[in-house]
Amino acid sequence: MKKTTAALAAASLAVSLLLSTVMPASAGEVAPDTPVTDATASTAQPSQSESAEAETPDPSETGEVEEIAAAEPEPAASEAATEEPAQAVDDTRSADALDAADDLEVAEANVALWADVDLSRVTLSSGHLVAAPAGNPSAVRPTAGGSERGLFYVNGEYSLFGTPVDATAAYEIEMLGKKSGHWVEMRLYVTSGGSFASCSIFDGDPSAGGTPSTFKGFNCSAKKTQGDPNVRFTFSLSLNRWVEAAGIINTTGPIALTAGHFESDLPYHVYGSDTVAQNGTTRFESVMREGDDPFNHDTARTMFSYRVLDAGEQTTFWIVGWSANYRGGAFAWDGTCFVVDRDPQNSKSPALDKMEHADVAPYSCERTNQQWPAGNGAYEATFTVSKRQMTVVTEPFQQRELVDQVCGTTPENCGVNLATVTIDAGKPQVASDAVNNRSGSEMSIPVTISKSQTVTNSGGFKLTSKAGFDAMGGKFEVSMEYNYSRSVAATTSTSMSVPLKIPNMHRGYLVTTPPMIHTEGTVIVKKGDRYFELQGVSAEFPDATPGAMWSWDTVLDPLTSVGQPEDPAGEPLAPITPGASTTSSAGTLAATGQSSATLVGLVGAAVVLLGGGVLLIVRRRRGVRGQG
Repeated sequence: MKKTTAALAAASLAVSLLLSTVMPASAGEVAPDTPVTDATASTAQPSQSESAEAETPDPSETGEVEEIAAAEPEPAASEAATEEPAQAVDDTRSADALDAADDLEVAEANVALWADVDLSRVTLSSGHLVAAPAGNPSAVRPTAGGSERGLFYVNGEYSLFGTPVDATAAYEIEMLGKKSGHWVEMRLYVTSGGSFASCSIFDGDPSAGGTPSTFKGFNCSAKKTQGDPNVRFTFSLSLNRWVEAAGIINTTGPIALTAGHFESDLPYHVYGSDTVAQNGTTRFESVMREGDDPFNHDTARTMFSYRVLDAGEQTTFWIVGWSANYRGGAFAWDGTCFVVDRDPQNSKSPALDKMEHADVAPYSCERTNQQWPAGNGAYEATFTVSKRQMTVVTEPFQQRELVDQVCGTTPENCGVNLATVTIDAGKPQVASDAVNNRSGSEMSIPVTISKSQTVTNSGGFKLTSKAGFDAMGGKFEVSMEYNYSRSVAATTSTSMSVPLKIPNMHRGYLVTTPPMIHTEGTVIVKKGDRYFELQGVSAEFPDATPGAMWSWDTVLDPLTSVGQPEDPAGEPLAPITPGASTTSSAGTLAATGQSSATLVGLVGAAVVLLGGGVLLIVRRRRGVRGQG
C-alpha cells in the first residue's frame, strides 16, 4: 500500500519518538548509536564510509526475501541440537509486529545487524569481508565451528536517500578439517523494506574470481532470530545429505580389538578408533551428499576390520564387516559383521564380502541393534564382539568322540585356533645301513636316500588320511598360510645321493630329518547349539615353504666292542659291504611337498596319536650335520 507524503512525515516523527524512548540494549548487544562491544565479535571499530554506494536494491526487485533458504536438509543422526538464540528484551513481539516495526524504523534510523552461525558437519575458515561494505562493519572472525554468535556485524545510520548499510563476509567450507573447494557468502543489509540476510554457495573465493556453485552438496539458509534495535540473523550451513550410514562397535568381557582399518570412498567419513579396549566402544559414519558419486552409486558405506585380542593376547582371528545404506526407489540397509581366521589385509585374502566366515570360532561379532535416528535416510547398526561360551574338553577319549561324531561328517562345524606355530626339525629317520670301518683309513660310501614324512598330530583326529586332512588339516593349512606365512603339505619326500664318510675303526650310518612345522592350540567343535573347546591339540606338518630342506647327519661310534649300535628308533643296524674310500662330507637334501589334492591314495585308517610330543631326541656320540 502506497504511503502519502503526510504519512511519511508522520512515520518519521513516530520513528524519532520511538528511537528516543527505546529500551537499553541487552547484555552483549549493541545500541545503534554506540560503538559495538559484543563479547564474541572483534572489538576493532572500523571508520565510517566516506562516500555512500548506490542504494541497495529492494528485495522485491531482486527476488531476495527476508529468509532466504535452500531446501531444508534432512536431519542427520549426528547433528547437534542448536541452542536457542538469546532474545533481546523487546523481542516478545510477534514476527508480524517485528516486520511492521521495521517498516517504520528503516525510514531513517541507526541500525546494527549481527551474523550468527549454526554449522553441522562443516567448519569455516579463511573468513574475510567481500568487496566494499557500506556502514561500519566489524572485523570478520577467521574461523567458526558449531553454533557461534557474532561472527561479524555492520551498523550505521540508514535513510531512504542517505547511507546504505550492507556487509558481506566469505568463508571457505571445510569437512573434517579438509578444504572442500567451496565457499559460503553471508550478506547482511538494510533496504526500505527492512533488514535482510542472504546465503550463497560459491566455487572458489567470491572475492577472488569464485562463481556461484551448481553443486548441491550443501544447504545454506539465513533466518532472523532477533529484532530491532540489534537485528540478528542465524546462518545455518550443513551437508545436503542424500543418504548416510553409521556403525557402533562394542566389546565385552576379555575381548579387545587392535589394528583397526576403515574404508569409505565418500568425501565425508568419520572412521572409528585404531583400537577398542575391553568393554569399550567406537563409532564410524559416512554421508553421501547430493552430487557425490561413490563407487557404489547412491550408497553410503563404510567397511572395517580389527584383530581380536583375548585377555590382552593376540589371536589369529579378525572381525570384518560394513554398514551401508542405499537410496533408490526405496532405502536398503545392510549391517554385517563376522569373524574370519586370516588377516583381511593380506594380499592373498579375497574381498571382504567373499571371505569365508569362521563361524566355528572362539569369538563372535553380531549385529545387536539397528536404528534409523533421522528417518530412512540415516541408518545405524550396532555390533557386539564377544567370546563364546564354550565347554572345555581335555581328555583324549572325549576329544576323539567329538571329532568322530562331528568333524568327520560335517567339517564345517569344526575350527582351529592356533596358539603357537614354530619351525622345527621332524623325527630323525635312519637313511642307511651301518658300516664298520677297520680298513686302516677313512672310507666314503655313496648312499641314495629316499624318505618321506607325513603329518602327525594329537587331539582325537588323524590328518594322515585324505578325509582327515580335508576335514581338519586344511583348516590348519589355511591358518598357517595367512597368519604365519608358512606353507604346509600332507607329506614331504626326498631322494638324493650323499656320501657316508666313516673314519678308521668307526661304525657309521646316515640319519635324515624332514623340515616340519609344529603347531599347538585348540580345536573348536560345534555340536547342536553348543561349542566345545578341545585343548592341548598339537600337529606337525611337513614344511612346504620355499627353501625348506631335509637335513642329514652322519652318526659315528668307535669300534671298541663287538656289539652293534642301535639306530635312533631303537632297532639294531645291519652292516653293509664297504665301498671305495673317499673324503667325508655333509649336506642338505631337496624336499618335495605334496598338496592336499594329492592325498587320494593315502591310507584312510591310521592310528590316532593323542598327547605328547612327536620329536624324538637323538644322542649323538660323534657326527657331522648338514642342514638347509
